[in-house]
Amino acid sequence: MSEEQFTDFEVDVNLEATEAWGGEQRPLLPQGDYLLTVTNMLQKTGKESGGAYFAVTFDVAEGEFVGQKVYNNYSLSDKAIGRLKSLMVACKTQLDKVIARQFVGQTIKATITHTEGSPQIDQNGNPKPIKIFANVVNELPLDDAPAEKPAAKTPAIMNKPAAAKPVVGNGAARRA
Repeated sequence: MSEEQFTDFEVDVNLEATEAWGGEQRPLLPQGDYLLTVTNMLQKTGKESGGAYFAVTFDVAEGEFVGQKVYNNYSLSDKAIGRLKSLMVACKTQLDKVIARQFVGQTIKATITHTEGSPQIDQNGNPKPIKIFANVVNELPLDDAPAEKPAAKTPAIMNKPAAAKPVVGNGAARRA
């Protein structure tokens, strides 16, 4: 394939009153309890740590924020493996191996929390604004029915405030 020859052109556009775009900013999903459906799961390796993890995409299943996406990573490190088990129990998958297709399409109960990212410096040595991330925690199954049975419809944002749920330090799943 040959490279096309450069042709100079001019277009009259006045952008003096226009703000430069710094990238897409989507609003964070508010903190609280939701019904989330797993829509994608990718196996990845950390750039800095080299550790294996799963990048999971969820969609809010019901309520005011239906269809909004939220993302969460589940590490295979010894320190964080309990978080992956919480997701596996909530999705009612087998516990002896991770099979992505067993997760996709599963709807779970979970809590969204916010955490601050690490401070970053831009290429000129200036501090960048600190990013806030939405995290999925406290993953629970919808009910104790087998995964093949459809779950009863419940509101996406549960009536319990997020602070009312105890946080389990080792990531072990709890039954509702």
